Amino acid sequence: MSNQETISILIKQINSMETMPRHWMRRNHGGYRVVSAVNNVIGLYLSGELQDFFIDRIEFELKRVQSLDGATEYIKLTKKLSLELHQYLLSKVSKTRAKILNLLVLRCKDIEKTKEFYEKLSLSFVKEQHGEGSVHYSTKIGDLVLELYPLGESNVDSNRLGFSVNNSKAILEDGEIELVSQYTFDGQIHYVVVDSDGRRVEIVEEKE
Repeated sequence: MSNQETISILIKQINSMETMPRHWMRRNHGGYRVVSAVNNVIGLYLSGELQDFFIDRIEFELKRVQSLDGATEYIKLTKKLSLELHQYLLSKVSKTRAKILNLLVLRCKDIEKTKEFYEKLSLSFVKEQHGEGSVHYSTKIGDLVLELYPLGESNVDSNRLGFSVNNSKAILEDGEIELVSQYTFDGQIHYVVVDSDGRRVEIVEEKE
């Protein structure tokens, strides 16, 4: 059962006549604020405007209730709904977030000494050169490619990160993200952007 299917079932159960503590609907009852918070969250979820802090308000209001007086099942369901809604928001946000750190480029004062250091950590490197670029060393750690390059003369931090993402189009359409170049490697387009410190970051669409 999917997360959204579970949420739909919980909403129906919470609002059923068997579960709803009717006396909590009275404005002078301590549980009224809980019911109000739950209904507000449900409405925001259905309208697509839900935010984490609205869900947190449910737990906050529950702590204020001094007597559960027959609302045990209702509280159990609202807590489960809160967890499912948090998970829903996480999955929603993750659609435009990086999934895997797949590249780390370290600029080294002496790449031979740096290579020796990491070899002591059981890493094995191969020597590479792309076109007329710098000779460097490369190794793979799971999905991560670690490359050691000689330190250049630039004052800008020239270490480089790379991420696999599942919505590169949305990232590139962000008006505050600068695309500086792109290249194709292993049949995939790698986009190079810069962060606020001028550090280059590569993004590539995650393989399905």
